[in-house]
Amino acid sequence: MAARLPMGINVLQVNVNRSRRALDLLLHQAKELDAGILIVSEPCNIMPSDKWMISLDGGSAIYFDPNLIKLKCRLLSRGDRFVAAQCGPYLFISAVTNQRGLQVVRWAAERDLRIVNVGDTPTCVRPQGSSIVDLTWSSPDLLPLIGNWQVNEDKEWLSDHVCISFNICKDRPSLPPIRGLNRRWNLRKFDRDFFKATLIWGSRNPETEDEHDLSQSIRDLDRIMEEACDAAASRISPRRPRRCAYWWNESVAILRNACIRARRSWQ
Repeated sequence: MAARLPMGINVLQVNVNRSRRALDLLLHQAKELDAGILIVSEPCNIMPSDKWMISLDGGSAIYFDPNLIKLKCRLLSRGDRFVAAQCGPYLFISAVTNQRGLQVVRWAAERDLRIVNVGDTPTCVRPQGSSIVDLTWSSPDLLPLIGNWQVNEDKEWLSDHVCISFNICKDRPSLPPIRGLNRRWNLRKFDRDFFKATLIWGSRNPETEDEHDLSQSIRDLDRIMEEACDAAASRISPRRPRRCAYWWNESVAILRNACIRARRSWQ
């Protein structure tokens, strides 16, 4: 898969055919590929949670990884064979349909949707043949922001459907991250006397030239507080998200590589 684009959202889309093993492998692959959103068709039994949003009949699901997606995500609507969720300014829909041909074209035209699929790589590979049955649709305004769309045929997914991946690039720069969210100190080693002394020392000669400049005063106060905290206690490093599922190990990786080689030989 291509490198993750800056300020983007990586998405995986796949039909796991009600297989628990395929779903577990998908969650692991998502961690490897830094995919924050999974659009899943025919999942196995999943209970709705803060991360999972499920259709009423359990035929469609959307997964959000809060460690990778910093936008607020919420359920908008769900019914039989579909679920819709909003993540920041984006709307995601996971749906299963048995409509074909002209009916699919009419359905997309009525909603002014655009097909994102490119190329002729099959998305479903079975002994009786291969076909392109998994489709990615987009609204016209979002289509230019979608990149790196591809069928990941080089990986094993434990399903006859191959996983689709793509990236959504944000159309406008986001606000700079609030540094305070990542500033944490070890309270067990906190020295109150040293903290007070550093505050007193830092406040004696303020660098603000204009005492009526509120923005500069706020920055100076923030700097003094940070210096005092650094002097009084050690910092706590931010927690990094796991790059693999809890059950993943080297022997499973070897088996996956063997499955990929066997699939390539069979094809």
